[in-house]
Amino acid sequence: MIVYLNHFRYTLSSGQFILVCSVIFLVLKFIDCHEICTKFEFEDYKKVIFENNSHEYSHHYYYSRVIRFNQPPPVISDNFEKLDISRNVVPEFVIKFYGNDITSLSINRQGLITIKKGRFDGNIFNILIGDTQKNFQISNGNLTFKVTTMINSNGKISFYYENVTKAIRIKDVGSGFSSEIQCGKAGEDEKNPEIRVHRKWIRSGTLVEFEALGDCSKYNSSEACQDPTTLNTTCIWCETANMCITNNDESIREFKVNGCKGENATIGRREILSIVPTNSLSPVFIILILLLSCFCLLQALYIFYILINWKLFHGTK
Repeated sequence: MIVYLNHFRYTLSSGQFILVCSVIFLVLKFIDCHEICTKFEFEDYKKVIFENNSHEYSHHYYYSRVIRFNQPPPVISDNFEKLDISRNVVPEFVIKFYGNDITSLSINRQGLITIKKGRFDGNIFNILIGDTQKNFQISNGNLTFKVTTMINSNGKISFYYENVTKAIRIKDVGSGFSSEIQCGKAGEDEKNPEIRVHRKWIRSGTLVEFEALGDCSKYNSSEACQDPTTLNTTCIWCETANMCITNNDESIREFKVNGCKGENATIGRREILSIVPTNSLSPVFIILILLLSCFCLLQALYIFYILINWKLFHGTK
């Protein structure tokens, strides 16, 4: 594997007011990151947007995935080292994984990348279950089964397979990634979303690319879909699937555009769930947000009342 106020009353300063109201936005952000905690079906969510015998584009929890046959090998440096023991690695940039900022990871020689941050655990794996080979070469060694794992600073994760024989494809190949998201008390309430690459796609020259879905899927018209464009993300209206999809990488934009036009693709044939992730909130969080909003409004009215009384008091002197 290759890894690349006063007047003895409560005084509320403007700074405090801003801080309290900011809680609303923090809560909203927290909810967005843990939507899977309120929607159990997202754990195994998969929706195929388009596919044919040589490629597939699908949506999963948090990520989209593109699989394509017959792709050229990635152009990367050959200066890698042989990994004989598990090792902790500190990348030169922050890695985004399921929305978490990861600054370090652990790699072992069997092809498992372990990611931990606080209560979040994750794994990126490309392994042959039951394989007897002990030395896992992180280089261009003479391995029968070779997988290049690329992790980009924008959060994109890619796999590239080489030297895959028919015998290997028959084996139980584990390729993909998973995470453990704590929704409550540790060990009692957790979700384990996982995205695996099916063995039928694992052959020499196959490129698998994972991107964060972002917010594009919440736009339900072509007009709305064309507006939200940021520095790294562009939304594309997929005509055949009648939905807005995300594009974070210009190198696969043409592939998505052509697929959404129905060129050599079957649309949505293997849809596992008919729901598309949304940013809807659970009743508990809605009540919490309303209470916080009311608190901010009451504080603002209280300040206004004090200021009016202060002006009236000093105006009668």
